[in-house]
Amino acid sequence: MKFISVSGTGSDAGKTTIATFLIKALGVTSALKITVHHGGFCPKETICDGCSTAEDVPFKVTTDPALLGEGGKDTARFLKAGASKVVWLQSYPESLKEGIDSALSHFEKEAKVVVEGNSFLNVRDADIAIMVVPPGFKRLKPSAKEILSKIDLFVINKHHGHGEALLKDTRSQLISLRPRVPIVVLDPKNPFASGGLAQEDLLKRVQEAIGPIQRLITDYKFVICNL
Repeated sequence: MKFISVSGTGSDAGKTTIATFLIKALGVTSALKITVHHGGFCPKETICDGCSTAEDVPFKVTTDPALLGEGGKDTARFLKAGASKVVWLQSYPESLKEGIDSALSHFEKEAKVVVEGNSFLNVRDADIAIMVVPPGFKRLKPSAKEILSKIDLFVINKHHGHGEALLKDTRSQLISLRPRVPIVVLDPKNPFASGGLAQEDLLKRVQEAIGPIQRLITDYKFVICNL
């Protein structure tokens, strides 16, 4: 298997947005969503994927497309983007390795898998590890600090209205954290901004890391050579 790890500096960095972009733009057909329970206390003070379930199990692997496709779930966005095999792992921290091993058993041995979740890199290495960064981020959450040394590429998740001064400041922050890690600024809703150079750079870096992909979705009218 080949792994594209998509982690984030914080909860609202845009991991799912970038993961979905990669699935659609590259035609990746396999995706894994990892949620680590936070022990019943919800930092967002609302119901969220990280809240523990009533089931007294160390981890739970969901593969039922009907459940994964329910509105509002990140996994539903993966399916809509074109992934044909999506798996959702919910795990307590102490069972994470066992849970990841179980979740990965549902993929083909030759699969190329987009993995969303910071915790994957605590257990496995990825062929390319991407950390998604919102412009103007203030700090790294603990799970992001733990995996920072494994990151191969920062992607600044640019939205409409983010100015150059803010982007420059964000770049400076990232350089101070990992001086030699490349930085790509991408607006996934407008990937052809600046001639599509950011999109081309990101996708080529991913392709170089994971090798040829059998099919390519061309919704973005972008073709990578030598697939």
